[in-house]
Amino acid sequence: MFLLDALDRESTRQWVKSHSPQGLESLPPAAPTANVIEGRTMASVTGTVASPFEGLSAHRMGCLRCKFVENIRLEKFGPMVLPITTMGKRTTLDEVLTEAFKMETLDDVECVKCTLVAYRAGLARVVAVLSNTDSGLEATTRLTAIDKALVSGKIGDPTLLLPSGTEDSIRKFMKRSPKTKHSMIARPPRVLAFHIQRSNYLGRATKNQASVEFPEELDVSRYVTTTRLSMDPEEPISEWRAEEGDGRTIYRLRSVIVHYGLHHMGHYVAYRRHGEKWFRISDEDVEYLPPNPYMCK
Repeated sequence: MFLLDALDRESTRQWVKSHSPQGLESLPPAAPTANVIEGRTMASVTGTVASPFEGLSAHRMGCLRCKFVENIRLEKFGPMVLPITTMGKRTTLDEVLTEAFKMETLDDVECVKCTLVAYRAGLARVVAVLSNTDSGLEATTRLTAIDKALVSGKIGDPTLLLPSGTEDSIRKFMKRSPKTKHSMIARPPRVLAFHIQRSNYLGRATKNQASVEFPEELDVSRYVTTTRLSMDPEEPISEWRAEEGDGRTIYRLRSVIVHYGLHHMGHYVAYRRHGEKWFRISDEDVEYLPPNPYMCK
């Protein structure tokens, strides 16, 4: 991870350097001459080389009360950190992935639409009472703006509640509702890496020694989005369906790193595939493993 971070920072610096506007040296010569190297311009660079470990994840939150769903947000991700929820209990990589990608229900979360709907109801009562006054006209204007925002879905403007209010004064109007939170893989990386998080903190840091079984071929299709995206907070972002021709996303095991020892001390051993052969690598010791089914745990 340290190496990947260093490479990412260095490649970013080089990308910025190569994309920076050139000076007079970037101008083409008046006539072709020998041994002239044409200066690079911003238009001459098509892009950067993405890390093979880099993918895109999709995240969505939706309110179970008013059914408002925020836009699906895409984020870059590298090696995935997968925590083990059971202490010392034997598990499988599939079970850990199912737990990591399941839809969560969050209680008592601020909801902008629930807040606007409740505020609109109170504002409508004010308009009915003060319809022929200056205050009533101002309330009517704000009511119209709120209705327009609710219809268009653009409800993130805090001035809809209080045109000149501060963040603290607006916050006291916020309504809280149960929401669902769901994440999926939007663009799978070329190389999918997992980091099994074994650290537990119960008074002191300990290592969860639970064994995790994993296959030689891993099908992650049901965790990857398809062309059908749902904005229903009670449904997953996407569902893989073989009968509708959705492609599969399958990875083949290339390497495993195993930590032997306790939380604060231990030793790392790598198991690496080269062609069809497997090798065990411990510091300078490299051992060829016989061609028998081998499961690292």
